[in-house]
Amino acid sequence: MSDQVEKLVKPTESSLLPAEVESIPIFSERDGEANFVDSKSSSTEGPDSSPRSNTSSPLAEVMIPAYPDPTELILDDDEAEDQGKPLLPFFSLKFLDEVSKDGDIVRFKIRVKKLTAPLDDMESDVALVIEREYEDFEFLHHVLTTHNQIVGLIVPPLPHQSGADPHSAESRTKKQFGSSARAMLGDDFKVDAKGLERFLQQMLCHPVFGRDKHLEEFLINKHPPIRAKIKKGFLAGMKESLDIRKTSGVRDSDDFFQKEREWAFAYGKNIRNACESFNSLMYAQLRFANQVTHLATNLNASVGGHDGSNAFYNRINSRFSTCLEATERKSIEAKVESEASSIGDYMTQWSAFVDAETAMLHRRTGLFVEVENATKALSKAKPAKAHALRKVKEDKEILLEQVSRTAELETRRFHHQRLAELKLTMIKYAEGQLRVAQDSYKALAESTLKMRDFPLPSVTSKSLSKPE
Repeated sequence: MSDQVEKLVKPTESSLLPAEVESIPIFSERDGEANFVDSKSSSTEGPDSSPRSNTSSPLAEVMIPAYPDPTELILDDDEAEDQGKPLLPFFSLKFLDEVSKDGDIVRFKIRVKKLTAPLDDMESDVALVIEREYEDFEFLHHVLTTHNQIVGLIVPPLPHQSGADPHSAESRTKKQFGSSARAMLGDDFKVDAKGLERFLQQMLCHPVFGRDKHLEEFLINKHPPIRAKIKKGFLAGMKESLDIRKTSGVRDSDDFFQKEREWAFAYGKNIRNACESFNSLMYAQLRFANQVTHLATNLNASVGGHDGSNAFYNRINSRFSTCLEATERKSIEAKVESEASSIGDYMTQWSAFVDAETAMLHRRTGLFVEVENATKALSKAKPAKAHALRKVKEDKEILLEQVSRTAELETRRFHHQRLAELKLTMIKYAEGQLRVAQDSYKALAESTLKMRDFPLPSVTSKSLSKPE
């Protein structure tokens, strides 16, 4: 399985290499000092590769994520001077297992605790339990992106909403058990809760969104903030597609961002294909486990009554059916669950994150095009309008410089976090596969003993009709 996934996600072209990542300071709350880490990396090879050159994999220290680890934070130059600011995140949260459903509306319960309250504030030690719907998270994402300058920011992606209606349940059932399945899968919102929890953690640990007052209000109020209906018109999606198409063919004068755009395009395509192939393989395994269940059920069916050789035949089929359920089916389901919670979650999350980075790069490229257009307009302007156009050009150049600094830092955070989570994911995947293999071996050994110890009849007809 790991070899198949590696072949799907491993880049084969030199264009997959992102821009070179330089050293940046990592500020630690433990020592209060800046520790510089050499982070020159292609960001495509394995996190455990040995250091070589500027195009090699990163050193071990680079595996320290910028976020969501609350003990460490990468700051820019202005924030580094202001050491009085509290470190992110300001809140800790945990989604509870209590999920309520009212028709098509699903409500999640979240335990929230404030981490930056004064020491004499006794209420800071009390965790607040809030209840939120998916539409609340959707409106929060909308507010955070509209009330902040996001041209140079990688906005943490909001996970897609899973349908809670019967049609969605039927679609999930057919994917898992095939089109001929008659049963219907029940509701399981653990994946949704995990994705929304990760989304909030990423927002809390982001240097910009983590300090936004709307995020704090979302977490400290018992009831969700009043939300407006978000318009999801066809024209909005068309405009975004047209903007991306306009900037796709533009070559950036900054080599860092040009290489990063090429890498994001190629890597995003590979990880999406890998994610689709992984899901297809996972569903095929689950369908096979379902067929094993059907076989075990049929083996339990009684044949010809309970007398004579039929009794012996029914008993041995029943025991073999139990062994199939205990070994093959449970082993497949445990293997799929382990892979889905490690590699599957990683590819699903980071395929969306790569899209978010690509959107940021296109926004910056759009600003770069505006600067070029302003330069051309100034060169053709008449003396009467030259002063105003020069001011427009200078303002856009200043904005582009500021956005480029932010975008470069965001890109480096992005790769640091991606590689760090990749390392943890592969460790989790290996541990899960080892655990499943050990459990499968134990179940297979027990089933082998059961089949070996099954009392066989003697050769005579009398003993065959009544086995010991």
